[in-house]
Amino acid sequence: MSDWREQYGEDAERDAKRFARFSDRELMAAIRHRKTGDYYVIWYEVAKRKATAEWCWLLYEVLLSDRPYLDRYHCAAALLALLPCKEFEEVELSAEWPVVRENLAKLRTIVESKFGPPAKIGEASGDPVRRQAEPAPPAALPATGASAQAAWVHRYAQLRSRFAGVVLVAVLIFGAAIWVKNRVLVVQPGKGTPMGSTVRSANHLATLIDQRQPYTPSLHHDPSTERFTLNLHLLPLDGSAPKLVPLMRDLHPGGYSLAHVIGTDGQTMWVNVNGLIGVKLASGELVTERDVIKANPSLDTQKLARVRGMDIVDGRLRLLADDHSTAWALNPSTLQAAVVEPRATPGRLSNPPLSLYMAAGLRTASDSWLGLHSQADLDGTYRPHRWLGPVESASDTPSERRRLVRGELGEETSDGRGGKVSRIRAMTPIGESAYRNASFLRLSEKSEPLRLNGPDSVLMLHSSGDGTGTGSTLLVSRVETASGRLLWTHDTKLHRFKLEQILPAEESTLWQ
Repeated sequence: MSDWREQYGEDAERDAKRFARFSDRELMAAIRHRKTGDYYVIWYEVAKRKATAEWCWLLYEVLLSDRPYLDRYHCAAALLALLPCKEFEEVELSAEWPVVRENLAKLRTIVESKFGPPAKIGEASGDPVRRQAEPAPPAALPATGASAQAAWVHRYAQLRSRFAGVVLVAVLIFGAAIWVKNRVLVVQPGKGTPMGSTVRSANHLATLIDQRQPYTPSLHHDPSTERFTLNLHLLPLDGSAPKLVPLMRDLHPGGYSLAHVIGTDGQTMWVNVNGLIGVKLASGELVTERDVIKANPSLDTQKLARVRGMDIVDGRLRLLADDHSTAWALNPSTLQAAVVEPRATPGRLSNPPLSLYMAAGLRTASDSWLGLHSQADLDGTYRPHRWLGPVESASDTPSERRRLVRGELGEETSDGRGGKVSRIRAMTPIGESAYRNASFLRLSEKSEPLRLNGPDSVLMLHSSGDGTGTGSTLLVSRVETASGRLLWTHDTKLHRFKLEQILPAEESTLWQ
């Protein structure tokens, strides 16, 4: 699970080095032909180039185009850095909001004030060519005193030339100082740090990435002045290119420590970052609390804006009012809220304990049991004449040695709560081999172990070595249910006690 982060960083860095070798002409051609790569680093290479009319008008045309949202978002970041301009946020120039059209009109005025009217594409080379304004004809001098006036004009022209030279030198020095401050003396943000737990959906893995924004170091640097950007990394399980979606910028240190991925309703990956924010899985566009309120004009907007509990229930995002009096379920397509019964949820989906996926055994037939038990288990909970349910959980006990055990069960009977239980007749160990902290993999705490076909078998999780210390790694073995025989064992090389998450599914299981 840790490999994809490294692979993503290496691929993005490779793209960045490739684009850094491009000339301005080659970089512009790549943008015009939409050969910008999968990691959006081309836009940050553009931001390092010299601000010219050609660059600014080309980036402005991209913002007006039908390119994907994330391309337009990072393009906006590059254009705002070149100008430079702090009047807008990137999302205010790239999202599908009504105000974006007005913002782009204002941005055009800013670019024209600095570089003149738009460029046009040359017919031969395809490069932008500046339109030159026709110079105004010089005013005719009156015949009387022409020689004196000509001398005065000459002196005035020299004075203007010298003044323009001084201003130009001052501007160049000031610009060089700003460039050194922003490019040489600035600590760059790097790749960012994963934050919280990864959430698995049917088609994606979602992880929050915490990224410090560039800042100028000093001997008396105050960490409280640092600002951070929170991104959502979406990794498609079909092997296609991942997406890094910026969620919020200019966050204060420690001001978003409770941020976490809530889950997905199939269309939007929802995140709690001091409030509700979502990312559309198809386009990468953001969905905010304002969008939810706008889609529900008939509801109490103040109450809807002060939600506390947020979770995915029955495939829909559920919002719980801060006084627990009302709850709403959002339609994934329209964001319209339907009132549902307010009820507490057992816990956040994003950080389940490992024992949730650890089963103690399974029924191989109505009267047969295959389990993983320690000697203490066989002398206590799993001794003859005790009751056994269809789903039994295993504890996460690092040093405990457990053996494969075949059990004989009596007839099923009701447990009085709507379930079925059987009385244990006998428990017999299969061989002498014992496995540290062993359990069978399951999809949830209410499900039996995951079964594999050809032959019928289950996956056993256990630890290498003595089960303790940093040298112990996670082992996965396939166990045939009929004989209790190990078909194969794979060492994941993951430190067992650094394992934070198990993300199981019928198609594949991921470890982190």
